[in-house]
Amino acid sequence: MREAPVTDTGVPDEVVSPAAQQHGISKHNVGLVLAVAAGVLILVESVWPGSAPQAESLNFWLPLAVVSGVMFLLAAYLADRHTAIARTLLIVFGVCMLASGIYFGSIAGGGGRSLLAVIADVLPSILALAAAATIGPIDRRAYP
Repeated sequence: MREAPVTDTGVPDEVVSPAAQQHGISKHNVGLVLAVAAGVLILVESVWPGSAPQAESLNFWLPLAVVSGVMFLLAAYLADRHTAIARTLLIVFGVCMLASGIYFGSIAGGGGRSLLAVIADVLPSILALAAAATIGPIDRRAYP
């Protein structure tokens, strides 16, 4: 007769409830969620009509925003096997979007438009930089 496998708690798996087997939230998985959120947010801001003041004219912001959003999503895809590349993509394009937000916030003319210009770039860049600090191999046993 075969014995039931024993978990870390010393109790056979058949007796341990599924809630007790859950490993909690993994910081690597949180980094993955942050990278996807940053990518989706910056892509939405770049294609949504009238979302950011810097999107109203033909300048380098639109290609930068689209490429940054795609790179944030690519970093999330690469995080499991190529963590260093994913982290580098998040840092490089996060810093680029941060610099873009500061630049366009200073030339947008002040007031609400400047604040919107800063938020449109700084929020996704903060998410990307936070993702760079926490992203890593995916823990498939953890919740998100």
